[in-house]
Amino acid sequence: MAHILQSRKIPSFLASNAVALGAGSLYMYSLYAPQLIEKCHIPSSEASNLAFYLSFGSSLLGCVAGQIVDRSPNLSCLIGAICIGSAYYILQVIYYKEKASSSLIAFALSLLGYGAVSGYYAALKCCNVNFANNRGTAVAFPVSMYALSGMLFAAICTTFFKDDLKIMFRFMGIICPFLLILGFLFMKLEPVPFDVRPTISPIRTSNAAQNSHLRASSASTLGVSSNNYEDINSATLLRGSKKNEEDGNENAVEQTIDGNFGLNFEDQNSKSILEGLKSYEFIGFFIVLNILQGMGQMYIYSVGTITQTQFAVLEESDVILISDKIKHVQSVQVSMISLLSFFGRLTAGPLSDIFVKLFNSQRMWNVVISCIIMFVACLKLIYEDPKQLQAASHDMNSFIHLLSFHLSFTSSLFGYAFGMMFGTFPVIIADSFGTKNYSMFWALITMGGLLTVRLYTSMLSKNISSNTLLNDTVCKKGELCYDSTFWYMSISALIAGVVSILLIIKKYVDSKRTSNKYGYISNS
Repeated sequence: MAHILQSRKIPSFLASNAVALGAGSLYMYSLYAPQLIEKCHIPSSEASNLAFYLSFGSSLLGCVAGQIVDRSPNLSCLIGAICIGSAYYILQVIYYKEKASSSLIAFALSLLGYGAVSGYYAALKCCNVNFANNRGTAVAFPVSMYALSGMLFAAICTTFFKDDLKIMFRFMGIICPFLLILGFLFMKLEPVPFDVRPTISPIRTSNAAQNSHLRASSASTLGVSSNNYEDINSATLLRGSKKNEEDGNENAVEQTIDGNFGLNFEDQNSKSILEGLKSYEFIGFFIVLNILQGMGQMYIYSVGTITQTQFAVLEESDVILISDKIKHVQSVQVSMISLLSFFGRLTAGPLSDIFVKLFNSQRMWNVVISCIIMFVACLKLIYEDPKQLQAASHDMNSFIHLLSFHLSFTSSLFGYAFGMMFGTFPVIIADSFGTKNYSMFWALITMGGLLTVRLYTSMLSKNISSNTLLNDTVCKKGELCYDSTFWYMSISALIAGVVSILLIIKKYVDSKRTSNKYGYISNS
């Protein structure tokens, strides 16, 4: 039966990855935005705010998507396909007819953002429910596809369509909805059915060690890690076991296990929205995730500006001479961030499973590692002086290569940490709150990222403006153009790391308290 169940999950897993790939196309905005804005004659004062509507659709409207996903992931994929297809059609018409309507573009971007998270959240829920015993590894794939999508579609579009946005919008408006339709057709939730139960010989539970061993094997049979056994009503199970042991009932464990696992054992033990909002985990996760999300997205959005300020230490005539090479370095940063974010997301799941299964530890250690990497990346930018790199270079070409190498290394750190964080948190949310209201919790926790991105971006803008001379269009003071912003960000990374460690300690203490109360040793 377990083998049949696993084979039925494979089409759902493949469909989840296809959905995530189609949903991640929203990150292509930076590719077509300049040409679209120019063709439609959008004023610069309005153009700078258009990207907000993409975040509005994917963050603030994510709560709506979360509610639909928790009721029907397939319906959410269908809605996402319609929204994404409509968004690209509207953009195609606007571009072709050169309509100077920023409100219409904003509406299309909001639709695109909402459609993306409708599919993405459905893909995450499917993998979390269907592969409860290997959540980290299973979720890593759609999360990675979501990150890789922008770079993959950008490469396809620039290769085959060049600057023809009309054809590009038509292509994206067909292929992305098609990928989400695959989710609507083939993505199914396959929870552990009632007839898949552990086969246990009648034994007398004489000591805590036997109980612990039996619990671990039972949980493993049902597709749940023994380290997260409290997620499936361990307290009830233990009370029943200890009571029956005192009565001398040799069939105690078999009866208790048989009576506590049904069709949707995780749904039975999932937290309600109100219960979750009051928990310390929700508050802690909200703080940590949104600090790191804001830091990562701010760097992603601003790396082009940072590259420009580093090269601005050269003479203005030299900057004009190597302008094409500067653009190349900027594009390299975007590629490095995308690629390392992909690897970060891909490795985060297996690494978190290793923490849980081999070291009997917690997935939150992945997040602590992300905090450390982002902290190091911030310090690297603060102490890396472009003028010193210029002095150490023999000629212009060596300076370009040296600066590109150091900046690419920093971009790799930010990209990997950002990817690892986003590759780990979906599983942590499922482990902590269950899968019944999973998508709603994920939407609520990630919603604050919109505020932190704005905060760090505005800090950088003020930092650069205060160091730019009156008649200059670019800040020419090197690392002084952004050092105070990254000082605050490095402190934020430390705060996120401290909160993460406190969450780890709190969970460990709670687990030990439960262990002492019910007489078993927990592996938290």
